[in-house]
Amino acid sequence: MEVTNSLGGTSNDPECYSGEITIPLTVTHKNRTYQVIKIGDRAFCENALVTKLTLQEGLQSIAPYGVRGMSAITELTIPSTVTTLEPFTLARLSAETITIPNVAYLQQSLMSGCTGLKHLILGESVREISNNLTNNVTTVEDVTCYATTPPTWDGGVANFAPFKDFINTAKLYVPEGCANAYRNAVSGGIYYWRFGTIEEIVEQLPATTLAEALNANEGDEVRIGDEIFIAVVETDGTAILTDNQGNWIGSTFGEDVRTALNYASSIEAGSLQGTLSNLDTNPTITLTKTPAPGQSAEVAQPIVLDMVNEYVRVPGNCLAEVTGYYEGDQIWAFSDPSYPGQTLDLDKTYIGDALDSYMGQHVHLTCIMRLKEAWEPAEQPAEGGEAPRRVHKDDLNSASNYVITPTTGSVSGDITTAIADVKASAITSVTYVSATGQRSSRPMQGVNIVVTRHDDGTTTTTKLIK
Repeated sequence: MEVTNSLGGTSNDPECYSGEITIPLTVTHKNRTYQVIKIGDRAFCENALVTKLTLQEGLQSIAPYGVRGMSAITELTIPSTVTTLEPFTLARLSAETITIPNVAYLQQSLMSGCTGLKHLILGESVREISNNLTNNVTTVEDVTCYATTPPTWDGGVANFAPFKDFINTAKLYVPEGCANAYRNAVSGGIYYWRFGTIEEIVEQLPATTLAEALNANEGDEVRIGDEIFIAVVETDGTAILTDNQGNWIGSTFGEDVRTALNYASSIEAGSLQGTLSNLDTNPTITLTKTPAPGQSAEVAQPIVLDMVNEYVRVPGNCLAEVTGYYEGDQIWAFSDPSYPGQTLDLDKTYIGDALDSYMGQHVHLTCIMRLKEAWEPAEQPAEGGEAPRRVHKDDLNSASNYVITPTTGSVSGDITTAIADVKASAITSVTYVSATGQRSSRPMQGVNIVVTRHDDGTTTTTKLIK
């Protein structure tokens, strides 16, 4: 079924069409339902009373004189289900914005005489443009073309070239990574480099907080809107990032990223973007864009968890400074083997045997608090199939659900006799570690963790700001 104008002429009779009009997807007549697939000839031709015309997805075609000359609308979006438009179909419209998402061939003089047109948006499917596409249109400020390959022109006379009346002053927006292709493309009389400016479209995911991102599904792409602090960068290219509010996430940090960040201590809000994945059963972001350095001079601040003086409830995955007694593969709240109190399992991946000299003694550890299992199935998708996994939320915050992983250079003892022993031993090496994990034999600009090794095998750490 098609939309028609039973009154004929210019359809300016108020009893015909006026005000805001939405073309329905279906109509029912005598208990029969019909699909509306076409705007018929002269349905809205030269109409000056309709102020808004909404064409819904499902419409398939527009007759050559279906909407031509509508003089009161400010915008018109052609549905993606319309794949062909005849010459002059959109001519002499008053719309400031015209969007054509799914027409591959833009025919001759399609938008001729649209003297108020400012913004023209063409979809990624456009492949070819005919003569005088926007003839006598000088008001266009910008053209957005989502085609990754520059559309060609089927003409051959420059005087009839598309965009000719505004190309020198309008901006051209093209997909990310395609600007040079447009600048270098030449087809007939189309020289895209003649546009006043060619800029790339940078699509942005909606920004979310790190805490919200940790509730996303495995495989979702996320963009973090918080300023993110770099807690640890390891030699294998992984990193631990935190928002300094008790939330952290692992990251795959290659050398190119570290170079781009210039060893900054934070990442600019909104520039951390990647796919949520699973590494060692804990949430990790696999970067899809290189993040930008932040402005903050702060470093990641651990949460204090003093097992000796308080009952620890871990506030979610976090970077923490844990105080307790070292007992091999665990940290205890008390040194009494018959009653160790609260315990935390210990992962010594980064520190090796650095704690062995403190067996049974009081220690301070800067740790990554990792859930033993941080993923659980999400709700089953409506269409069936295997559900993605989601980050597990530990509502009890029980220490028994976590394993702590001390970070490199984060181990120290504070029992008096231990400190005396360390002071009495000889220093064998001093290493300066930046906030991003860079190591040096000399202090670096900014915050340094000073790792001092002694001839008795013990290690002490201090903080130095240069």
